[in-house]
Amino acid sequence: MARTILWTSSNRPLATAHYLGDYEAIVVDLEWGSLIGANGLVSGQDGEATDEFVRETTNTLDRRAKELEPFLSSGGVLVVKVQPPSVLWSADYQGRTGEVDTTRWLVSNVYPLQYAVVLGEPPFVAGSGRRITLREFGHPLEAVIRNANGYTGRIAKLVFDLDDPVLLAVTRIGDPVAAEIPVGDGLVFLILSGVSDKQLEVALNEILAARERYRQNWLLPEEAALIGEQKAVQVQAREKVASLAKRSQELADVKASVMKRVDMQRAIGYYENGTSATRPIKQAMVDLYKLVELLEGYFGGSEDKLASRLDVPKTLFKHIKKLANQRQLDFRHATSGETEGADVKEVEQARDDARALVQRFVEQCCAEAEAQLVIASDAGS
Repeated sequence: MARTILWTSSNRPLATAHYLGDYEAIVVDLEWGSLIGANGLVSGQDGEATDEFVRETTNTLDRRAKELEPFLSSGGVLVVKVQPPSVLWSADYQGRTGEVDTTRWLVSNVYPLQYAVVLGEPPFVAGSGRRITLREFGHPLEAVIRNANGYTGRIAKLVFDLDDPVLLAVTRIGDPVAAEIPVGDGLVFLILSGVSDKQLEVALNEILAARERYRQNWLLPEEAALIGEQKAVQVQAREKVASLAKRSQELADVKASVMKRVDMQRAIGYYENGTSATRPIKQAMVDLYKLVELLEGYFGGSEDKLASRLDVPKTLFKHIKKLANQRQLDFRHATSGETEGADVKEVEQARDDARALVQRFVEQCCAEAEAQLVIASDAGS
């Protein structure tokens, strides 16, 4: 069955499309080419235009905004490729006489976006990149988002203060870049600008077909049960992802505090110097030896205490000390007698051992820091 989907572009912009209620779904990019067919206007940048052009654009987008409300309330699907807002303005010698932006027509019909605006934050903000993390697994748009080649705009975090929006994907540091927002019986998908239209078309057809099936009357009991079960699984998955994200943030905060410690910075510094590809082997082995000395001192000044506190075999660090102290090698005692070149495998093993030591040092310090937070929390409650 052929679907009536409006794919806007500079050649077929939203401004010249049929009445929006004529479509089952609309795909629009938040830039002037997709909205009014105006090329040469860069997304996220403002530009000056004539009074007449600004007025005509305002009237066109206001008309589309009025059509969007019944489109969504009757079950339409709107897919928006997120871009930072762009403003067209006109002015005379006294200042600006009018302006219109790429987002107002949409924001007026999607309450979570309005919510951000009311609180003084634009619903979409600048920021481009390629690395994303999925937050909603099993979603119909999962493959589309996963295979996107990047994003050129982000979604304001305030949007997600409300319950309705479903967060689909974030940047590497957690900024929202994709979401699903129910509006009436319709859906608004805010997605990355770098998605494949070919993949999006396939997913959108499947979404429309599924929504049509769900809207049908006379559902069989098993069909209704499956729909309910699917929704329950989605809720559980969101709660689990939220729980994992919370725990991940807690660990990140603890690790960040540990990484600020002087001893930790020195240990990592010794390790990085000792494994640097550009550092002479002689100096690198001295650095790894200093790493072991630092850890021994931190845990009480003995090999036994170091091995016990980090729960590692003594061989892990004794090999480093032995190799660094061999007089016939060109390391710590190279000035005494004849020397010979270092065995590459021995050096690589020492570096691997050093990495294992630093890893255990990080783990132990984080565990101790977390235990201290628990004690402080219990004492305060």
